[in-house]
Amino acid sequence: MVSVANPRILKKTYVVPAEEDTRHKKTWVTKGHYVRRNGKKIWIPKHINHAHEKHYKVRKHKVSRKEIRFGGHFNEVADKIAKEYEKKGYSKQEAEEIGKKTAAIVYRRKIAKAYSGG
Repeated sequence: MVSVANPRILKKTYVVPAEEDTRHKKTWVTKGHYVRRNGKKIWIPKHINHAHEKHYKVRKHKVSRKEIRFGGHFNEVADKIAKEYEKKGYSKQEAEEIGKKTAAIVYRRKIAKAYSGG
């Protein structure tokens, strides 16, 4: 299998805009039922209950996270694969397309392996 360079760990910083948010810790549905108030029978229809509903504002802030990236060499890997397919009898255009797709698959697998810790 063709190898792609060793991974680099980059620290990316993203800006999260300010917003107002709502959080419901628990939600449940209450069936319709009758309630007695001041001697009168009142029908309460089916409704959704929220326990601990909270509205809060989130300030604009920055979030940093680490990203794993593999250094370039994509074109070199794609060209090497394309040359192998040209030797097998594929046309130059087909071989280049297969080379790019295969190099992308190799790259994605390496990233998945790096993120999974394997």
